[in-house]
Amino acid sequence: MKKRLFLVIIGFIFVLSACTNSEKQTINETKSETKVEIERETEKETMEESILESNSEVKETSDEKEEENMSMSEEGVFELLGGGKFNLNEQKGKKVYIKYWASWCSICLSSLEEFDEFSKEENDFEVVSLVAPNFFGEKTREDFKEWFDGLDYKNMKVLIDENGKYVSQFGVNATPVNIIIDSHGEVIQVIPGQLPKDQIKQILDIID
Repeated sequence: MKKRLFLVIIGFIFVLSACTNSEKQTINETKSETKVEIERETEKETMEESILESNSEVKETSDEKEEENMSMSEEGVFELLGGGKFNLNEQKGKKVYIKYWASWCSICLSSLEEFDEFSKEENDFEVVSLVAPNFFGEKTREDFKEWFDGLDYKNMKVLIDENGKYVSQFGVNATPVNIIIDSHGEVIQVIPGQLPKDQIKQILDIID
């Protein structure tokens, strides 16, 4: 990546050295385009470094809790709020984005419409949400279902993590939380806070 950025900069220097005064407008346009490309390369490189650092942190946490969470990771099966099951293990070969949220979280609620639209898009990754009844202030499963059924979100999949058995392994102390899983079924990044879908797509585009 740095090599590519270096080549872009070198190319820009050659353009400047070869231009004449009569080509001033062309130079300005080239400078502007090159600046945008450099900014994009720098932003992508920064994101990749952030993902690698987060991946290392998640791996360390996973190693510390490996024995505790072994049965949980082997199962990876969640009931869906609307009926049926969702098996994380069956998603291997496909990247997965999980949004953990809560019914009491105003930030979560304000973004549900966008998430519902995001859920029906055709992508090469799976988009699901996760709620944890009886955990971290959430309603009981029955009360949550009654409340959610009163909303008009028909596209989003809602996974049930009873008592927070799955999400608690990430040390969650806020909502929403974004869980990024690669195509090998490994959790590589856990990001607290609200993320716009374009940023989520960027992250998923970088990982394998």
